[in-house]
Amino acid sequence: MNKIDKKAIEHLNQSLEINSEYLPSLFLLTEFYIDNGQYELAELNLEKIETIDSKHAKLWFLKSKTAFKKEDYIEAKRFIDLCLAKKFYTEEILHLALSLASIQNNNKDKVMILENWILHHDVDYDKYLELAKSLDQPNQYDKALYYFQLARDLQPNEVNVLVAFARFHLFAKKECTDGSVESKADYTKSKDLLFAVLAIKQDMDDALFLLGEVYFREKNFIKAREYFTACYDRNFNKCSFLLKLAEIAGHLSQTKIQEKILVEATLDPKIEGKALTELFKLKSKGEKREKVLLIGYKALVSLRRTIRVLQKNLKYQIAANNFVESKRITKEISTTYEEVSEVYFQCSRIVKSKRSITLCIDRSIAFNPQNVKANFRKGILLNNESTKCIAYFKTCIENEWNHWEARWHYLKLTEKEMTREEVISHLQTILECNPDHNEARIYLNKLVFSNPD
Repeated sequence: MNKIDKKAIEHLNQSLEINSEYLPSLFLLTEFYIDNGQYELAELNLEKIETIDSKHAKLWFLKSKTAFKKEDYIEAKRFIDLCLAKKFYTEEILHLALSLASIQNNNKDKVMILENWILHHDVDYDKYLELAKSLDQPNQYDKALYYFQLARDLQPNEVNVLVAFARFHLFAKKECTDGSVESKADYTKSKDLLFAVLAIKQDMDDALFLLGEVYFREKNFIKAREYFTACYDRNFNKCSFLLKLAEIAGHLSQTKIQEKILVEATLDPKIEGKALTELFKLKSKGEKREKVLLIGYKALVSLRRTIRVLQKNLKYQIAANNFVESKRITKEISTTYEEVSEVYFQCSRIVKSKRSITLCIDRSIAFNPQNVKANFRKGILLNNESTKCIAYFKTCIENEWNHWEARWHYLKLTEKEMTREEVISHLQTILECNPDHNEARIYLNKLVFSNPD
């Protein structure tokens, strides 16, 4: 605490000796305590203020600020929500509410806070930009586009505006009236904005990265590699593009480069699991079995660790009533489960004993019950237990219509329970997917040209 703060606290305490319930002094003294990390003293003051005026907006704000400083964000949100519910929209309240919403990745709250900030205060382009970025959701496409354009009109040469607008055009989606979502990505507009950025600031890392992303999505891998490599040389946010560089190397049949990039990617905790998974797939094509299985094991350990971290975060976001972020995390957990399932399935193709194969397949299905390849392999493994096979082959064809092998096995196991028309339909589908399936063709001809009576 500096000398000025100490002097101010001394004068405030003197004023409170004269009038112990003088709120302006109590509030100011509390803020000094909060800013200097003296939270116990701040909370004692807040208890006193509450006995004087329990509904004062400043009381709720300072309770929120104290909890925020102590990193108790759920408690901080509870008190800031009381301020907002009573329509207290001072800049200090909105600033704290926005900081809290940003930490909790709560876009819904950010939108509400920014809209009220714009409505009740004079703002610069930055608030319009932040609102536009927060509105970047399928059902708010038109509104987001409006605010991005407004921010750009106010600051046409501000590179942060141009980059954010370019990112919007790269990923934009719009919800249609029937509830479906269509892509509104405009790669041309995105590139035009990014080239405008580079004309102002030729070494801006975000612009270089986004240009790599645009070209990657356009499958122009040579240009994508050029911009990602520029980011790599500048050591800029490698975790955002290393896996893409590895994928590009794969498309260009540069196996050694692909392996080198993946090995480097395994050193970054943010992408370690995905990098190990891709390295496992790559090495399984020719490396010794023991070495490949070791990589697969490391991939499983990393991916399962990722799931635990995501589940912990999900629990927190649900407690904070942040349903948008909860939905995003749930989707990420589901994707990671699918990746774990795929690694287990790939392991089943490498291990030798039937017991090990069965174990890997069972775990693959446990993490992703819809994994088509794992279900098909399980059905084949159970080829002498027809009643158990049926469910696995049925799962295959429900999730992959053109899986003619699973459909053929399913047909052979259940044809006695099917009508003639159902059998014909299955056979026709099999032949659509595999016209060279002679056994199915012979069977179909036999049914078509036989007398149904």
